[in-house]
Amino acid sequence: MTSNSQPRQHATIVARADRLARSGKVHAARKLVAAKSVREKYVAPNSPVLMFPFLLIYLALVFIRPQEYVEALQQVPIVMSALILMFLAWLFQRQKEFNASHFGLLAGMMLMMASSVALNGWIGGFVRTIIDFLPVAVLFVITATSRLSVAHYRKIFIVIGVCCTVIAVHCIDQVETGIGWSGAKSIQGRSTYLGFLNDPNDLGLAYLVALPMILYWGFTSRERWPRVVASIAVGLLLIGVFLTNSRGALVGIGVMISAYAIKKYGFGRSTAVIPVVLMLAAVFAPSRISTISADEESAYGRVDAWYEGFQMFIRSPLWGVGKGNFTDHHVLTAHNSLVLTFAELGLIGYFFWFSMIVITILMLRQIVKLRTTDDAGKPIKAALEIQQLGITLSYSMGAYLISSMFLSRSYVFLLFFLQALAVSLYLTARRGWPDEVEELRFTRLFGWLVLAELVSIIVMYVLTRILL
Repeated sequence: MTSNSQPRQHATIVARADRLARSGKVHAARKLVAAKSVREKYVAPNSPVLMFPFLLIYLALVFIRPQEYVEALQQVPIVMSALILMFLAWLFQRQKEFNASHFGLLAGMMLMMASSVALNGWIGGFVRTIIDFLPVAVLFVITATSRLSVAHYRKIFIVIGVCCTVIAVHCIDQVETGIGWSGAKSIQGRSTYLGFLNDPNDLGLAYLVALPMILYWGFTSRERWPRVVASIAVGLLLIGVFLTNSRGALVGIGVMISAYAIKKYGFGRSTAVIPVVLMLAAVFAPSRISTISADEESAYGRVDAWYEGFQMFIRSPLWGVGKGNFTDHHVLTAHNSLVLTFAELGLIGYFFWFSMIVITILMLRQIVKLRTTDDAGKPIKAALEIQQLGITLSYSMGAYLISSMFLSRSYVFLLFFLQALAVSLYLTARRGWPDEVEELRFTRLFGWLVLAELVSIIVMYVLTRILL
């Protein structure tokens, strides 16, 4: 059999299984794709993912940012060069899959981001806004459309985990003198880094995203040494979270531990774990955790910013005050990603942004629910690996979303990169298990998405009024 006929045969098998499942013959569809020799062929990429080495380089550069403190690199556009090389390699990849609603939603969101600026008086801002967001969009499309294997995900997790661990060591070094080897200075005793991690809250958020990835890498390995290394890295990241003194990051850790306890022990038994988490938080948490209160000056400033965001939304409900214009109308940013988005982009732009997140959550839910044993009760290795990746991304995505309720991080690359990883994994699961992984079409979900959008705004408004 030629190499060209193999992918066609596997595609035919998947198509037949999909038709059987749609006609109600679920057992026959499952039996058709159950053979290990077939499943591993089309779950894994059938052709090389040419862009992948450049993706790893790009991630390392974006996190570590040597170009900002190594003098010889400061005038070299190495981050943009890595992105361009990744894009060119992606163009030559044989297999690209666009069978997800995210791509249309992303295009709609970018159009509304640019239009919101133009409709608020800056016509030239239309093109400028698209150019500014284009690297995030390109990274999303390249990652989401590539057929990433389990090995690819492991390497991505390793790179992000190593980078965040190195940054945590940098912040520990920063404690002594107030300035790290990168030149980044602490802010009022709170550790920081460079680039998109120059704010302590953003840095704490990055640590949270990396934690599940490191745990996945260490504790799904058969050898002992990765577990030891992962345990050390997790310890360093937790110290890093402490040094950021970020209340949002602490809440994110608490939510992750609580979610794990509920999944592991059930809701009833996990109630014995959650009080212990709260007690440890009270004893070892950053000093600012003791001041969490709607009456505390910092917290009140955030709630007041939420209220001002609603005033902006009321004045321009359809297209908002324009991307990046929140601080033109209020002295502080929104300190809430939901409020920032509907205040700046209005109902239309917020719908695209919010729908991408909701569908991503639904995709991860489908993957986590994937059946990992066959009819005889034997484990299906490929399904188990996909499910473990889905659980890991669920924790990372959940930590990001919880923390973003206290931060204005609606358009940063990390949010969209996590979603791109989830989309690629979902498309892999759809190819392998079309009878179990539901097809999530935007057109079918439109009514529910509109309802969820409105409910999210109403809930935020009620919460704001209560806290005020």
